[in-house]
Amino acid sequence: MLNCNCMCGRYKLSDERVLKMYWEQLKEKYDGRILDSLKFGDIYPHSLNVVLDQNGSAELMKWEYNVFNRQVINTRLESIRDKLIYKDALRCLIPATGFYEWDSEKNKYLIHNNDELFFMAGIYQKDRGQLNYSVLTRPANQTMYIHERAPVILSDAEAIEYLNRMDIEKLLHNNPAMQIDDPLIRFDLF
Repeated sequence: MLNCNCMCGRYKLSDERVLKMYWEQLKEKYDGRILDSLKFGDIYPHSLNVVLDQNGSAELMKWEYNVFNRQVINTRLESIRDKLIYKDALRCLIPATGFYEWDSEKNKYLIHNNDELFFMAGIYQKDRGQLNYSVLTRPANQTMYIHERAPVILSDAEAIEYLNRMDIEKLLHNNPAMQIDDPLIRFDLF
């Protein structure tokens, strides 16, 4: 099995409808300059993004979750079930149209659902006045040959159930069919 510590270090949101769906809600909460800075396409860690909070309302959150003064972009599903540090974590939904994985040879793969919008399960917190989030991961099935972990992908029905406190054990076994494109780019570091 190929292994890399790059699990879901980037995801894709190519659907501008997400912003349009939540634009009025966001305008009431945020300054226009902040909204103008929102980007679509590749989403990088530590950036400000549209995320749905525990009530399903659109918020702008930063992709980093503070754990003991360390910013975490991905959190194991088993950790929120087993570790007390996550007992106050709030649930959120992260809209995406794909996510990337890298294999041990630095080949980049796009995993998607025919570029259709889906949700990744996440957790969030308010830290020093900023909302921060982390993508939840589970053991990979379909993408195991690329990486041993994968984001928790939710259907629309599962997304609603997740916000309404879906059992974590059920999430450990969800396995939606996703399309995996051939490697996009090979990064030669030396």
